[in-house]
Amino acid sequence: MILYREGLYAEVTASFTKNGNKVPIDLNLNQAFVVHLGTWNRTEDDTLIHIQSREVMRYKITQNEVCRTAENGTACSPTPELTLPGPVLRNTCRLERPSSTHIADAIVCTGLTVFHSHRAMDLAEFPSIVRGLVQKQKSETKPAIKQ
Repeated sequence: MILYREGLYAEVTASFTKNGNKVPIDLNLNQAFVVHLGTWNRTEDDTLIHIQSREVMRYKITQNEVCRTAENGTACSPTPELTLPGPVLRNTCRLERPSSTHIADAIVCTGLTVFHSHRAMDLAEFPSIVRGLVQKQKSETKPAIKQ
């Protein structure tokens, strides 16, 4: 989860790897991952944040299938995926132990809890992927120029 100062939000669902104690935790973009982008804002009491996001990118190396057994054997077909961008999702998250150096030690949302990392993390190409997606989203939402 990345909360940008200007109110932009990015979330990636992916796998991480760790090899040894001295090596940073690596984001593994060679396997499946999903990216959500949107916005976030604080509430009046600074203990909650509101997030609105939608799935904008997915990469899968496997595909889900639905199989049915018939008289002449089993027939399988791929499960259809939702088109991108996905529907807008809304979430209200609680900030656990807010901090002056980072937003909080933990952010607790429905179905997602994020802890501030105390160890080095190598996010591979993820920040540049997100920057590209954010720039694309900004350019697509610019108001039309009136003539």
